Amino acid sequence: MKRLLLLARPLAVALPLAALFAQGSLTPPGAPAATMKSLEQIDARLDPRIPISATTTPGSGTAVFVISSPGSYYLTGNLTGVSGKLGLSITADDVEVDLRGFTLTGVAGATGGINFPNRSRIAIRNGIVRNWPGGGIAGSGSVSARLSGLTTELNGSHGIIVGEAALVADCISRGNTGTGSGIIVATRGQILRCLAHSNGGTGLTGGGETQIIDCVVNGNAGNGISFSANAGRVTGCTATSNAVGINHGGSSAIIERCIARSNTGTGINVGGDGVVTNCTSSANADGIVTGGQSLILSNVCASNTNAGAGVGIRVSGLRGRIEGNLCTLNDLGIVTSTGPNLVVRNHCQQNTTNFSLVGTGAGPFVTEANVAANTSPHANFDF
Repeated sequence: MKRLLLLARPLAVALPLAALFAQGSLTPPGAPAATMKSLEQIDARLDPRIPISATTTPGSGTAVFVISSPGSYYLTGNLTGVSGKLGLSITADDVEVDLRGFTLTGVAGATGGINFPNRSRIAIRNGIVRNWPGGGIAGSGSVSARLSGLTTELNGSHGIIVGEAALVADCISRGNTGTGSGIIVATRGQILRCLAHSNGGTGLTGGGETQIIDCVVNGNAGNGISFSANAGRVTGCTATSNAVGINHGGSSAIIERCIARSNTGTGINVGGDGVVTNCTSSANADGIVTGGQSLILSNVCASNTNAGAGVGIRVSGLRGRIEGNLCTLNDLGIVTSTGPNLVVRNHCQQNTTNFSLVGTGAGPFVTEANVAANTSPHANFDF
């Protein structure tokens, strides 16, 4: 074994040095080049939406920016209005706009903030539209609009107007002046979890077959919530310090689990064929006022006064059912101006006049002295 090792050593020494230690090119490389993508390139691949800019959405003589093709767009920064122009005009269907928390601010002489009249399937979300003399967001005549997470305030007219079959959710409309409403939705729409405060007109307005759910309306110069046609529903809303709290001018309304307080007019007003149930209407001029053929069930009406004529519940039509209500500390408790109406199982206490009924159909009246002796399941309690 030792002999083999001795023979191998001279062979290693005899090899040329270049073979033992091979060298690479000694010519220096060129300038360093980027090997990674920029953040802008990454964003473009991860977010294929179109930025709103003078290049992608060039303006016109009437708008700072115009979206004229379907697609998904986003705002890249705050937008300040220009006199005589809209902020953003949408002239195509099937457009989504993400304001990304930025603000569109109007200036003197500008028109509206965002307009999309007579367009279909427009979605706008997540931003602020304020101080536009011609109104905040207007989609009159539109169909299937979706607006969410928006604040429209201090605009010269309305906050938001949309057309048929629209959804407006989680929006705030405040201090919009003139006679315009905070939020207006045409027929067959929904307004969900919105707030309308101190607007010059009505807080929330719905067309026929519209639902208004879990909203707050406060301090509006007009009505808090108003419907202009039949078959509207208001659920879980609070209306305080407006003209009328909740006003349904048509028929077939459902008003349920709502609060109407400190409104200068009526707390809750419905036309015929309506249902008002499980509501509280207090400290208004009148509590609940309804036409004929309505069900007024399990409500609390308290401290409604109007120069001696404020009522807890007033029924002006025929064939109504007034049942299980509590009316206290009003000028008048329950009043019917014609009949017949069914008036059963109500409790009126400490009103100036507890019951003032015209026509027939009332259960017997039980005073405090004979409550224990009463056996009628239809009795009204008069004390």
